[in-house]
Amino acid sequence: MQTGKPPHLNHFDYAGFHRYSLTFCTDQRRPTFTERRAVDLVLSQIVRASTECAFDVPAYCFMPDHTHLLVHAVAKYIVDNPIRAKLVTSVKDYPYVGSLVCGLDDLLASLPPKSG
Repeated sequence: MQTGKPPHLNHFDYAGFHRYSLTFCTDQRRPTFTERRAVDLVLSQIVRASTECAFDVPAYCFMPDHTHLLVHAVAKYIVDNPIRAKLVTSVKDYPYVGSLVCGLDDLLASLPPKSG
């Protein structure tokens, strides 16, 4: 199991929107994802998190001892942090949120609407 923070890549621009390929291994690489029930349980949590945090999962694959996810669009979760922390009721009222690639109004317009 990898612990700690991996080093930043020298030649990668972390600003803006990106897709990330994530791999999650089961505990001690046990073949947990060989039954539909286990896959459905984990997949339901991925769906819940992607809905709550407004990121997309364009592709996933469950292997017996790990799963691969392609994820993107986590900006809504990031800019809504001051609201969840009850610092403001509108992100426009919080002075320390923004984007290095576009204005705040453009960023907010690009995000999915609030659900429910």
